[in-house]
Amino acid sequence: IRHSLERAKMFSSYMPCVKIWHQWEHSIFPDNNLRVGFPIFELDRLTNLEKWNLNSLDLLLVCSHWAATVCEENNIKVRTEVVPLGVDSEVFRPLPKKQKNKTVFLCIGKWEKRKGHDVLGQIFNSAFTTKDNVELWLLPTNIFAAPEKTKEWEELYTLLPIGSKIKILPRQNTQEQLNYLINQADFLVSPSRAEGWNLPLLEGMACGIPPITTNYSGHTEFCNSSNSLLVDIQEFEEANDGIWFKPGGIVNQGRWAKLGKDVIEQFVNHFRTAHQLNLEQSNKLKGIKEACVKTSEKFSWVNSATKLLNHISHNN
Repeated sequence: IRHSLERAKMFSSYMPCVKIWHQWEHSIFPDNNLRVGFPIFELDRLTNLEKWNLNSLDLLLVCSHWAATVCEENNIKVRTEVVPLGVDSEVFRPLPKKQKNKTVFLCIGKWEKRKGHDVLGQIFNSAFTTKDNVELWLLPTNIFAAPEKTKEWEELYTLLPIGSKIKILPRQNTQEQLNYLINQADFLVSPSRAEGWNLPLLEGMACGIPPITTNYSGHTEFCNSSNSLLVDIQEFEEANDGIWFKPGGIVNQGRWAKLGKDVIEQFVNHFRTAHQLNLEQSNKLKGIKEACVKTSEKFSWVNSATKLLNHISHNN
């Protein structure tokens, strides 16, 4: 990485340039012969500023077909191609673990309304009681959140009747530590309103850990009915968390999934189903885990790089 950063200081103006950045800042490039943008966004609408920037490109790359559809529906005229992201299978892989009667649900993602942290505790509390042999683990460190906001988030969980079954874990120091933690879980959970990609779910799949998540946005590129417990989304609402998504702004305007009563009920039922499947160690669960690993094998970083280079070559 350090070597690449040093090379970037003396870039060649004759080579294509791929800018991996926000969708509203793609107008400024070096004087290159091919200007390629690669934004990762979460909402279903693009603002005028975002459209102007993306339409100024020679080639637009997005990481999911969901994102490509959003661009098409928002009248982006630039050639748009899908370059899915990947997972490092040398790091994220299944590890042996002991059989147990307890089911561990793991949620990885910084404290944020978009990630559904405001409803996850409610879902877990509705699905189980303190008599059930289950635990919910959270890996939610948000380096942008003030200490008082972090405390508010934590109290949404610690003050629940089932709070004794919930663990809030510190940020892991290495990817190997994260891989070990994922392998201690039985299911990854992500009640997300919108995602650009949702890498933790793919990392979990590479470990053979099935996701419980919404059937919407970026992670639909790799989450399907054979490898995940999916929650159908029928309603949408204006994205608003008062921090990153505020109505009336010049960026980050659009809709995300509405996590209403029916959605929460689906999550509750999936949690209970997952716990039962885990207790039974059923063939169905074995098949889901195998499908997870097979899916992750399709999303290598070599595949990502190959697709990116092919699309650039085709454009020259």
